[in-house]
Amino acid sequence: MLPDDPVSDWLEKQHRQRPDAVAWTFPDGNALTWQALAERVDALARRLATNARSDTPIALIMADRGALAFHVLATLRAGLTALPLHPLPASRLAQLLAGSGCIQAIADPDVTLPPGIARIPLTTGVPARRTETVHPTLLLATSGSSGKPHFARHGPRTLAASARATAAALELQTSDRWLACLPMDHAGGLMIPVRVLATGARVHFLNRFDPCRALDLVRQEGITHVSLVPAMLHALLAADDGPAPASLQAVLIGGGPLSKSLADAAQARGWPLHVTWGMTETASHVTLAKVDGNWQPGCVGRPLPGVHLDIEPAGADDVVGRVKVTGPMVMHGYLGEQELATDAINRTLITSDLGRLDEAGRLMLHGRADTVLNTGGHLVDPERLEAELLACPGIVAAGVTAVEDPVWGERLVLFHEGDIGAGVIEDWCRAHLPSWERPRSIRRIAALPRTRTGKLDRARLRELAAGIHDAWL
Repeated sequence: MLPDDPVSDWLEKQHRQRPDAVAWTFPDGNALTWQALAERVDALARRLATNARSDTPIALIMADRGALAFHVLATLRAGLTALPLHPLPASRLAQLLAGSGCIQAIADPDVTLPPGIARIPLTTGVPARRTETVHPTLLLATSGSSGKPHFARHGPRTLAASARATAAALELQTSDRWLACLPMDHAGGLMIPVRVLATGARVHFLNRFDPCRALDLVRQEGITHVSLVPAMLHALLAADDGPAPASLQAVLIGGGPLSKSLADAAQARGWPLHVTWGMTETASHVTLAKVDGNWQPGCVGRPLPGVHLDIEPAGADDVVGRVKVTGPMVMHGYLGEQELATDAINRTLITSDLGRLDEAGRLMLHGRADTVLNTGGHLVDPERLEAELLACPGIVAAGVTAVEDPVWGERLVLFHEGDIGAGVIEDWCRAHLPSWERPRSIRRIAALPRTRTGKLDRARLRELAAGIHDAWL
């Protein structure tokens, strides 16, 4: 047993206590019992310990979300560093792998790896004979305001702390059944199977979110818990105008602001909503607010057990400021950067989210302190996206901003200089950008607004986008 690995402890515990109970059901319907899951994780961990280098991360690149979560478990079990990724455009994949220092990968057969990245051979199962100290690490890619990718460093203990806090707040049980329909390279998605490990519950993975398929699974399998971004909730309500499935006990909503209209529509049909707030750096959510008749937009609730929130105001008289999170689920730090200050178990993170604490200790969010945009739970850095869009033939200059949207949180808007049609740009974006980075509105402009120093005037750009948005209403 590796030191300081409660996640592997949980897997062994569930294997001993309920070996024949179904644990994971993969997107293709294949189900594994706790015994089968533990045995397969151990087998893969032994092969990784034999064939993988311990001095560089292992990129795990696969479209099947159940398989990706499985490989993360095995990599941590082997005492190695896991970097989970879904298949991405070649340029983005190369950027992430270079930024992480990764030179080895396990990837789907149709994934073309950049030069210098070797596929790890998994043909042998010889037990590992390691003598060096191992420290299982999980790297989760996230975007900051600087435009370059960051990698939050987590370990089994931060993941376990997050799972324990959610289990306590929601009173999770062995009888729970989770639907996992969020990406497994994001903390919000990956923490679902970790919670299942902690409680001995069951998880059903869904690769591509289809609202009709998701509703069928919820009803057929008696799903009790699911995590969604607001756009997913909107799609579920649009797909079926009936009441919420009777089995649902908690629907966690995160990744972006929940609008009052969407919350009211869901409440009217009996959907048990809980608004959450958190981030990659905190291994998923650290607050929880049950949505009822008194809930107001911006309220993300009280901190989970073991979490302390504070506000770092801009001035002495300000009540709104950057939100500070202290707790055992906070990351150790970014890859290549200084460790966060820690006591025995806690670390403190100063976030880019602005907020205040009300009289009841609930966190009320007031937007972000940086320029990062949030669409459907995905953070998009506009400066980096603008640089990528300049590779599209015909775009002379690009400015990316967003307008508020009740479903997506923010909807991306592209202003560009250059004699090129919107349809051509859309085709290029589909070929070169992940879906969440594709502008939903494209406008040609004679000259982008700029400051006297020549920098893009982002405030003016947002005003222009809001004016277009208002004209649509």
